[in-house]
Amino acid sequence: METRPDRRACTLLAIGAVLGIVLGATSALEPQGSRADGPRADAVALVNGRVIRTEEYLRTCSLLARDKRTEMTDADRARVLDRLIDEELLLQHGIEMGILDSDRVVRGAITTAMMTSIVAESASATPSESDLRAFHKNNRSHFVEASGVVPDFPDVRDEVEEAYLNRARSRSLREYIDWLREEAEIVLSPEAPR
Repeated sequence: METRPDRRACTLLAIGAVLGIVLGATSALEPQGSRADGPRADAVALVNGRVIRTEEYLRTCSLLARDKRTEMTDADRARVLDRLIDEELLLQHGIEMGILDSDRVVRGAITTAMMTSIVAESASATPSESDLRAFHKNNRSHFVEASGVVPDFPDVRDEVEEAYLNRARSRSLREYIDWLREEAEIVLSPEAPR
């Protein structure tokens, strides 16, 4: 008798698959181990020379374990690894078929994932109180109330921090993109706007 898979487990596995594809695509340019060397220390497997990271495997196992009503079994862990290998094979085949060049949704997902990653790194540091006070002082027009009054720093501290972090995220993203442009070879057609 065939049993119907738990809907939540399937949903989590589908989300994991999408995340795996996006993460795999963003790591496509990372150096990889070779078959002769075997998997790197941080790899649970190599698929055509591409690493499946132990961290990703453990995270996926953890997601499944949270959703299961029983203990994770060796068979469950093997299914997780098989699923990650399947995702990597599909990703590699999609890249070979040119999906990164032709599918706007995939390109958008990768771009969004990269921007989120860059912004998350820049937002990991908490600004000091003196940085926030200086930001408030130097950007007073940003905090003007409808009455034309600029509130004192303690009254708008949370808004100042949010504005500070937003500006830091934008600056980090711009700096990263500028660095990518410096490293890239970009050739514009004669008809391209300048």
